[in-house]
This record gives sequence, C-alpha cells and structure tokens, in this order.
Amino acid sequence: AGLRRRLGAHGRGREHAQQPSYEGKGVAARVDAALRREHPQLASQLDALCTALETSLLPTVAERLLAAVHEVVLLGLSVTPSPPDAPPAAVTDALNKIGTAFGLSSGKLARADNPETRALAVGWGAALLRECIASPPPTLSELLARLEAVRAGLATELAAAPRVARVDGGAWRMLLSQQPLVEVPGQYEAGLEPAMEQLAVIDRIAPGVTVVRDAASGATQRRFVLLSDSLTRHTFYLNGPSPLRPHASLSVERLSQLLRLLTRRLLRYRETRRRAITLALPLSMRINDRGVVLCECDPSETSLASVLHAARSAAGLPPLGPALTHQRTLSRGVAPPDEEARRERLRQAYDDACRGVPDDALLRCVRESLPSLVQQWELRRALTAQLGLHALLSYTLQLKALQPGSVVFSRATGAVHLACAADLTAAGAAAEKPLPFRLTRNLQRLATPFGVDGAFSATFSAAAECFASPRKCPLELWLATLAQPEEDGATGAPLPFSPPWGAAPAEAASRMHALSPAELVKKMGKQADVHANLRALVAEATSEEALTRQPPAWQAWL
Repeated sequence: AGLRRRLGAHGRGREHAQQPSYEGKGVAARVDAALRREHPQLASQLDALCTALETSLLPTVAERLLAAVHEVVLLGLSVTPSPPDAPPAAVTDALNKIGTAFGLSSGKLARADNPETRALAVGWGAALLRECIASPPPTLSELLARLEAVRAGLATELAAAPRVARVDGGAWRMLLSQQPLVEVPGQYEAGLEPAMEQLAVIDRIAPGVTVVRDAASGATQRRFVLLSDSLTRHTFYLNGPSPLRPHASLSVERLSQLLRLLTRRLLRYRETRRRAITLALPLSMRINDRGVVLCECDPSETSLASVLHAARSAAGLPPLGPALTHQRTLSRGVAPPDEEARRERLRQAYDDACRGVPDDALLRCVRESLPSLVQQWELRRALTAQLGLHALLSYTLQLKALQPGSVVFSRATGAVHLACAADLTAAGAAAEKPLPFRLTRNLQRLATPFGVDGAFSATFSAAAECFASPRKCPLELWLATLAQPEEDGATGAPLPFSPPWGAAPAEAASRMHALSPAELVKKMGKQADVHANLRALVAEATSEEALTRQPPAWQAWL
C-alpha cells in the first residue's frame, strides 16, 4: 500500500536514494516535498526499493535481445507482402537500432564484464549481426527466416535457465528495503524518536522471484510478491524500454489514464452499472525517467497470440508458421496482372492459413482453464461482453492494438486488458482496408452461444450511450489533453510521443455520438433500428474480402 501511494502520487522513481533523478512538477512536486518532509524514513526506504527493483528484476541482455528480435519479426510481417519483396527501410532501420543499442555493431557487448553476456556476443548475437544487420539478404522473406532462426535459437538457449530465484541471491538488494514503515506526520518536530511499537509493517517481500517467459512475444518477467500483514499477495514485475519502442511506457500510461476516466463514467451511468460494465485496469506506472514500469501481474492473463502459440506447439508445429508462409506465398513470383487475379491470390493464401489454424483454439483454452461447465459458460459470457467494449473503443478511438499479441484477456474473470503497448507497424504499411475492430474466427466461435446480438451488442450500445454525452463525458477534451507530449526535464523540449489511438478527438466524439441508441432515437424517432450501425460494423469486421487484405502480422485467420 505504501509503495502504491508513493509511486501513484509522484509517478517517478529514483536513481539514487538521496539524489532524485527527476523533480516532479505541479501537484507531484508538492506531494513529493510533503512526503520527504513528513515521512523521511519511508521516502528513503521507497527510494531504495525502487533502485533495488530496477537493479535486480529487469530482464537480462539476452532476454531483452530475444524480445527485440521478436519485435523486428512482427515489424516485417506488418508490411503487406508483394513482389519484389525488398526489405522495407523500417525493418533495416530497426535492425540497426538493435545493433547499436545492444553494442553488437561496436563490439561493446563482447567486452562486457558478465561472462554470459560475452558468450551471447559470440553466439546468437554474432549470428544476428552477421546474417541480418551487416549483410542482410535481398528479400524480406529470407530476412524473416533468418530472424526466426535467431529467435528460436535464443529461446531454446534461455529455456534452460533456472525459472526460480531467491531474493537473497541475485536480487539481494531488495532486502535492504524490507518492511516499509508507516510514520506519524510531524513526529520529528519535537526531536523525539518514536517507539518501535508505533511503526507498523505494511508490506514485505516474499523470498522467491519467478522467471516467466511469454513464448508468443519473447518478453520475460521476473515476478515478485508483496505480502501484507493479512497475508494478501500482490504480484508485480518490471518492464523496461525497447530499442524499437523507447516511449511505450508513456503511451501505456496515457491509455491507462483515459481508461480510468471512462471507467468512472461507466460506474455512474445507470445502464452500464446495471450490466456491470467496467474496463479492466491492472496497475501500471513508471518508476523513473528511463521507461521502467512497475506492473501488477495477473497469473491468468494470456493473449490471443499465446493461445495460438500453445495450440501449435502442442501439435509440434512452428508457432509463426502460418504468418511466415502467408508472407512468402504473396511475395513470390510476379505481381498479379489485374485486380481479379490479385483478389484470387489473396483468397488462396488466406484459405491456406485458415486450414493451418483451428477456429476453436481460444474456446479450448477457456475450457481447459476452468473445469466446471457453469464457470466456462459464465466466463464466455463475460468475455463476449468485454469484446463488445473492446470493439467500441477500437472503432471510435482507432486503437493501435488489434494484432493477436495485443488482445489480452484474463482466463479467471474474462476481462479484456486494453492498456497494452501499441502494435508495431512499418511506416506506410497500413492495411488497404483497415477493419473497425477485431472479430476473427476464434473470437466468433467463442461468442457463438450468445451471438453478436446478445451480450456483445448490449455492452457495445450501452457503453456508447454512456460515452456519447459531451457534458458528462468530455471525450474530445480528454483525448486532446492526453495526446500532449511530455517535456524533457533537462531541456524543456517536448519528447517524441505518439498516442496509442489514431482518431482525432473530434472524430472519436462524433463516432461515439453516431453509435449511441439514445441519440439515434432522438434523430430518427422510436422506430429507429438502434443496432443498424453496429450490424454494419460487424459485417465489415467479418468480411472475408477485407480479412484477406490484412498484413500477415494481423493474422486474420486466427
């Protein structure tokens, strides 16, 4: 609780316990000053804890390289494939950034003090530099094949590492900040030290640190547990910046702030409160200016990409096989002579990918996570309703998180987590016909008993009506405010920042207004079909012709 209040109020960590690396502004500065004046011991301990977390729990160099290589593969697959299949500049630039950030190009990695890091420099790091950065192949298909080989080799090598560590081992620095204390305001003014019984323990760190790696994204988490006096367990992990997404933490923070504002509106509107419509808001906050984020962990959380990875791995098949095959199929040979031939080629590649991916992988994942049929039914109903909320925000805000790795949900509650990093897409690689939201085969199969006209449309319409009132829900103002860049603490110049939504504030508000049933009734009378616009969007999202034109990274066949 003390850690949450400290980080939530100030929003920044410390590089050193007594020398802040960032001075807050406005309210944050006043809160920080009051904390250090009234609770100096607590502030010092929390400073030490933030430093210990960053030192002990961030992914290693090899783990960060694995995640970066996976991001480059997704970046290459975000390009719509077509002959002559030359590697786009965005992919080669991304590889150069990785070579520079990890010291592959300069040889800095080979001179590291850690022997494991030096071994990486002459192993898979050298292979990445030699085959993909220094001498890239002439076609994107071959480059993706080489990157996939490096990714698979790194994943296999890291799989042999221990999955459980002790705090008093590699993470021993965390012990220096054990047992944060509650202090009485003004207790030092009289010059008297408080008695020990006046200091109550809030949280303590459990002895184990669990290493969890998401095979679908290559991301590694070192999860630690805070135990309260009532033995309540709070699981957290740290997420660091990526060479390809240096400002992803700010984007996630802004999206989380927007979702919190929308959630407050949902809880105050009678219809959405009656239907228990809420947005999933896992705790996520930056602890310093270097992009390090403290995230609350949901052990039951998974993504659509992880579901596919598990299904294909269980069958002994390469997880990214359909996407890579789809890319190779469309990039070989010569360009189709006319639009009809091109449409037929897209259709054939899409059908081939569909045959390699089952349409019930997500349904089987839900069934395996809950043994009771009643629990499965309730989870499917809750997840279908959450998909309706996800579809509404994806269409009105044009969220940049529709790829399978960005569709994250909880297998315990059915909540869909929207506060994810934006999809990686190459510049100018937007789909020819972007879809309003994701409603592909596996998602349709999951919602079959309830149908789009059931929990999906009810949640969609109720939330649209809740958000459509500019007086009670100033969506346009919120979007304009949260899209403002952050200033550099040293120079005062705005930092590079792109909001995780693509719609302009006025456009988003207009779309929300057009989907509100109450507004449609006002405009067209009581005989108006309030779900007509939604059915048109669903038809557009499930159109096979539009699905065939999506890039391989979208994995429309899933």
